[in-house]
Amino acid sequence: MTNKEKKAVLRGYRRIDGQIRAAYEQIDELMTLIKSPSLDGLPKGGAYHNQIEEIVTKKEKIFGDINRLIDKKAERLRFIRSEIEKLREDENLCLTYMYIQGLTIDQTAEKMHYSRSTVCRIHGRALAHFMEVET
Repeated sequence: MTNKEKKAVLRGYRRIDGQIRAAYEQIDELMTLIKSPSLDGLPKGGAYHNQIEEIVTKKEKIFGDINRLIDKKAERLRFIRSEIEKLREDENLCLTYMYIQGLTIDQTAEKMHYSRSTVCRIHGRALAHFMEVET
């Protein structure tokens, strides 16, 4: 597996986080629709109830999507952590800071009390060892 592919696996965890945030934003938008004056002005008959029902159905679907994403995120985190735990301590910390906590190289260097170039070397070594096939 190439380093690019390994990075994609590691970045996948934070990408799921972004998808969860986006889903919650969709729910906020739906809630704004429910409170909107355009719905308030409608007669409380069939059209109003149909629109409210549509919004509630969409909201329930999004909550289902969020639950699936949370499960996927937890599964991805378990996998990544199990692989990271096999690495040397400095490599473990480097990948944890960068891919689980989402820190930059500079922030990681500061946390680890190393120079940026040292963290870059540790990161390269960590990627080389991440998800190695054990023989």
